[in-house]
Amino acid sequence: MNPNRTLKNRYNGGYNNESRKAQQNAEQLKDRMTKLESAMDKRAAGVARTIMDMFKFVSLSATMLPNMEMETDIMRLKVDDDGIFIEITYPESRKRSVCDEEPDNCDDDEEGLLYDGD
Repeated sequence: MNPNRTLKNRYNGGYNNESRKAQQNAEQLKDRMTKLESAMDKRAAGVARTIMDMFKFVSLSATMLPNMEMETDIMRLKVDDDGIFIEITYPESRKRSVCDEEPDNCDDDEEGLLYDGD
């Protein structure tokens, strides 16, 4: 064997090209996953802040409003000794029905029922 010849697996600082590419791809994937996790954490923090603000608002409203009931097309509010109840419903145009999308697979009587695997 020629002593001046460099073996293929000793290029690039002793790394085999195949394993070095795999290592670089793994590092890039790890960086992408880290960025994705941080973006998801930011979004989760925003959702948590929104829920916290809603809780503060509803709690303050429950203490300040008298016993009452109010109903509109999309919202229903009820305040009594048991607490506060707020219901928001979507207009009919925003609701989707399985029957509208798949008329052949429509069975309104069984819609929403849970089966135990009969």
